Amino acid sequence: MKVLIILCLASAAMAFPDRTLAKAVEFEGALGFMIPGQARGITPKIVGGREATRNAYPYQISLQARSGSGWYHTCGGSVVGADKIVTAAHCIYGQSAANLRVVAGDHDLFASEGTEQTANVRTLVRHPNYNTNTIDYDFAVIRLSTSLTLNNYVKVIGLASSEPTSGSCTNTGWGNTRGDGGVNNPARLQTISLPIVSRSTCASRYSQVNTVTARMICAGAGGQGSCNGDSGGPLVCGGVLSGIVSWGMQPCAQSQYPSVFANVANGRSWLIAQ
Repeated sequence: MKVLIILCLASAAMAFPDRTLAKAVEFEGALGFMIPGQARGITPKIVGGREATRNAYPYQISLQARSGSGWYHTCGGSVVGADKIVTAAHCIYGQSAANLRVVAGDHDLFASEGTEQTANVRTLVRHPNYNTNTIDYDFAVIRLSTSLTLNNYVKVIGLASSEPTSGSCTNTGWGNTRGDGGVNNPARLQTISLPIVSRSTCASRYSQVNTVTARMICAGAGGQGSCNGDSGGPLVCGGVLSGIVSWGMQPCAQSQYPSVFANVANGRSWLIAQ
């Protein structure tokens, strides 16, 4: 059975009939790991990748949700301003600002490294055309209650003004590493280089599953791609944010199904205006 997933939470990896898309799953009940003492945790990494060089991707953040007295990683995101984060709309769907926080400058979710900055969330803004059925317009902006201090560990990344049509781009995240339907939960940020797949090829591959629109770009190869827990995170091409991890198939990184990202160039004007 072909199963389409939103790449946000381990609990989203369940069976859905053909042509039925996974809705954004509320964070309560997600399969996360709480970190005693530090009250920090993770959900399922990028499939086929490797551990990132520490602090090599200073625009990457961990979006974390409250669970009792602790927190757990739910999605990624990108720093685009001192108090502004870009992520996927499905990552904040059904959530309140009070239930979320952003951790920037992190590498190992289990360890305090002295480079992390934690900020509460002031506002959550989803694209008004976001569609929970088709996962179209999967854009969101998070405004922070306090500005991040920009330094060697926390940096802003620019928004792409044109979409990539060829070449390879860099995807980072703390998502599931297993491409066989299982779950492996990494503590440390992962990275992978993914080849861009043309929209026509991507649309053909997903023709019986979902419509690939102009608000989407595709990247990936057999055994390599995004997975649960990577949602909202960056696809960086030529040094700018070109994609936001959005959706794909379960199990992840199947050879015939590239990972699908929200197309930042298409949503750029809206993202800047928020």
